[in-house]
Amino acid sequence: MQLRNGRLTFSPSDLTGYLACPHLTQLERRVALGALPGPETENPDAELVKRKGEEHERAYLDRLRAEGRTVQEITLGPELDWERAARETEEAIRAQTDVVYQGVLLDPDGWRGIADFLERQDDGSYEAVDTKLARHAKPAHVLQLCFYSEQLGRIQGTPPARMHVELGSGERESHRPEDFGAYYRRLRARFLAFASEDRPTKPYPVSFCERCDFIALCQQEWEDGDHLSQVAGLRRTQFEKLRAAGVSTLGRAPAQRARDRRAGISRGHPVGVRRSPRSARTAGFARSI
Repeated sequence: MQLRNGRLTFSPSDLTGYLACPHLTQLERRVALGALPGPETENPDAELVKRKGEEHERAYLDRLRAEGRTVQEITLGPELDWERAARETEEAIRAQTDVVYQGVLLDPDGWRGIADFLERQDDGSYEAVDTKLARHAKPAHVLQLCFYSEQLGRIQGTPPARMHVELGSGERESHRPEDFGAYYRRLRARFLAFASEDRPTKPYPVSFCERCDFIALCQQEWEDGDHLSQVAGLRRTQFEKLRAAGVSTLGRAPAQRARDRRAGISRGHPVGVRRSPRSARTAGFARSI
């Protein structure tokens, strides 16, 4: 997400970030508008995943070249000239280059994205291919490919028949853009409405946290607020039940349990829960709802 000429611009990764964590969308919005400084803490886990992903991408590129395909690489350059790079991508497609590597795609609404590979098919059309380390394509992968396929359809006048994920296993998963188009458009509309204004959100641990540059900021908020998200192994449904019962912080959990005992209330689920190791404070125990 970036502010260009007084207008927020978005990318497919912003859309998949929203799907993983709406709080992330609001943080990125504030950074883009200058209301929040960008994260400065390095995330070793994210860097490792990025490096391994780049190695997988490079190996696939080497394979294409070894097969004798002509490859044109598109670069933004130090000036980050998206418009020039998008023109070069369209020119490479019209010139029928076998493979466009790092193709830059812009849509009239200001969205922008970089496709790993745009590959020419036997009929002269192009289809998008993304390299991913995963063993199966994930919703986020498919959503990114939906954007690339949408833009390819605009450029070549014909929607691509397929879009592909080159998996870490060496296998390829292929999907039809039309099977996901309606969902992609609805999600994109919801995202635009959500990102168009500042909204109050709170962080909650999700799998994306491992790769998020804002993880240190969220961890500090959880610790400062004595948040229940610090409980090791606590599922989202359990968290919602605890909050509905009036237990909104770790400090309140023992007090709520004592009140229940005095009132003769038994919650009935003797599952011990403790603080996640990310909290430096002594682990405590409470009874879940």
